[in-house]
Amino acid sequence: MSPLEPAPPSLATTPHATTTLDTKSDNQALPQDGKFDNIVNFRDPDDASARDKERLVNDIHLASVVDLRSKTEHIKASERRRDANRQIADSPTATTTTRPATSGYEHLIELPGVRRVMVSLVGTNLQLLLLWRLSWMNLILTLLSLLLGQRMFATRLIATHVMNARGLIGLAHDTLTSSKTEISTLFNTVFSESATYPTLIHCTQGKDRTGLVVILLLLLAGAEDESLSLEEEEEDDEGGAGSKPTTTINATMKKATTKNPWIPLTAISRDYHLSSTDLSQEFAERMREIEEVGLTEEFAGCPDGFVEEVERFIESGYGGVRPYLRSIGVSGEVQERVRGLLIA
Repeated sequence: MSPLEPAPPSLATTPHATTTLDTKSDNQALPQDGKFDNIVNFRDPDDASARDKERLVNDIHLASVVDLRSKTEHIKASERRRDANRQIADSPTATTTTRPATSGYEHLIELPGVRRVMVSLVGTNLQLLLLWRLSWMNLILTLLSLLLGQRMFATRLIATHVMNARGLIGLAHDTLTSSKTEISTLFNTVFSESATYPTLIHCTQGKDRTGLVVILLLLLAGAEDESLSLEEEEEDDEGGAGSKPTTTINATMKKATTKNPWIPLTAISRDYHLSSTDLSQEFAERMREIEEVGLTEEFAGCPDGFVEEVERFIESGYGGVRPYLRSIGVSGEVQERVRGLLIA
């Protein structure tokens, strides 16, 4: 997560195509264990192998990729890709010369027929919030660094003096309150469209911003159907004060139905913590990336209580996921459309 970004295009898509990938010339069958070659925890799937791409397109039939990374993260990923390309070009076995790319997005995975959606959760309001938490001296240093084009130095100042103190849970709270425009965009224009699914949601590590968005989706998917709530209210009104409603959904003993597929919070939390295991093989590399921007080791893991704290914050501050989404401009109608697509 890097603040102070010029906002990337909120909705940038790759052209649709009708062709399918054919990578069987390498004589390697697709893995049958459900694992990918180069995609770990779906943290930036830019390095997907040919077999990974074939599986995404021809096996999973992926329709869209939702990229939550910031402009700075894209710049860094592009730099890594250019460095790798130069090493290949300089190799004694290289048969072609790799031309340096300059778009800033050349690292992005290319999948035929798959729509790309780019919505950075580090929006302007969140950037300003992090800035104003700096001391006056560090604020001046940060602004001067930005004016001089020293983006990474500015990012380190904010990471060291603000983001580390907030921690992943605090930053999740900040994102929910300050990145409402970006979250609203995701629900109103992306997740509400059937053409979006199946979708791959990712950020740099595939656990924090991705986790936050997925938590919102799962809380909504497991939320009570609004039509059931209306039916209960009508039954209460018709029956009078002394009667019992025909349908009762207890907050602690809900029965999952097609209309109301309750998802236990423990299941969401368990799913979130799977990232710790999936990412363990890349711990050293992730620590280098994290330390480079001034963050601590906490940002490499999945903190205990993350899902529970996000849910508690939404419940205590807004009354639940539905009121939260309404407060950021996602109508009940859109919520039901998203929910219907998720549980279909």
